[in-house]
Amino acid sequence: MISRILFVDGSRVIINALSTELSEEFNVLKAYSFQEAQEILKKEEVDALVTARTLPDGSGFDLAAEVKKKKDIPVIMLIADEDVTVFELHPYVDVFISKVGLTAKKIISELENFEKEINEIKNREEKLILVVDDSTMLRKAIVNKLSKKYNVEEAENGREAFEKAIKLVPDLITMDVDMPVMDGITSSSFIRAHVRTRNVPILLLTSHKDPETVKKAFEAGVNMHLPKDTPVEELVAAVENILSRKPKQEKILFVTTEDHIMEALVATPVRTEGYVLNIATSIEEAEDVMNEYNVVIINDEVIKGRIPQFLKDNNKKVIILTDDPEKFDGFEIVEKPFEAEDLIKLISKMLAVAE
Repeated sequence: MISRILFVDGSRVIINALSTELSEEFNVLKAYSFQEAQEILKKEEVDALVTARTLPDGSGFDLAAEVKKKKDIPVIMLIADEDVTVFELHPYVDVFISKVGLTAKKIISELENFEKEINEIKNREEKLILVVDDSTMLRKAIVNKLSKKYNVEEAENGREAFEKAIKLVPDLITMDVDMPVMDGITSSSFIRAHVRTRNVPILLLTSHKDPETVKKAFEAGVNMHLPKDTPVEELVAAVENILSRKPKQEKILFVTTEDHIMEALVATPVRTEGYVLNIATSIEEAEDVMNEYNVVIINDEVIKGRIPQFLKDNNKKVIILTDDPEKFDGFEIVEKPFEAEDLIKLISKMLAVAE
């Protein structure tokens, strides 16, 4: 329940004009600068933040980010512009309200709506899937299959997907890549950045198979990648598999530049095991981020000449995909062409030893 709000604006006139009516519904804490707001937040717990976009000594966006990273409370941002659509996509702001014609009743209404939405999410009994695709025919085909077992919502572009995701907090999102208004990878990055949806699984459907697109998708926080022509029955099976598993914290890095290897890796059940996965396309890139990952899977084509020393030093968490096992003595090996189950078993074994 929202009972205490922090109201931040450099204008005392605005705060004083609205605080009287707001105080009839909430306990209102007032701050007239970024620093003053920070001092209050160090000492007090608040249930909502109402802040101007521009403060005398800082940015309302920075304040919103600081608050949201600690706790998912509603953040309302007041802007001088009459057209709020210019600002309405931001991972740490729930609602933008123009100061033109601003009333306390408008703020109260938005806070009540937020509270209602959160209660509906908490009380939801069936899992909710958000299906995102600009193709009505494909979207309806997926919806028809999924709706037999789950509640399903639809969006026809990435922007609508982001807006619905932060409002509904679905249990899983299926996301197309090439869409008007906002593409699926950009939308996924927005969804992953928002505190309320940062852990929602995203299943990406795309006709792109090039390494760069796949890499960008994983960097945006996508959990699984499937070809766009995947039969609907297989897509439903992937959805059920993801929803049935508890998310893991282990991070795995794939290192390859070969399209067919990357396609094989992302198509394996490794993705649905719930691990946090990413792609690197060079051994130098892998070296820079090696310490961030629990397991690093390297296709031998990226290793030119002698085996780098940093790989030897980290051989306990490196898997080499190769057709020349003798070259990589001392490493865990999966011979090409590889079977997905062999790779999963080896990953599980290495993680168990690490524990």
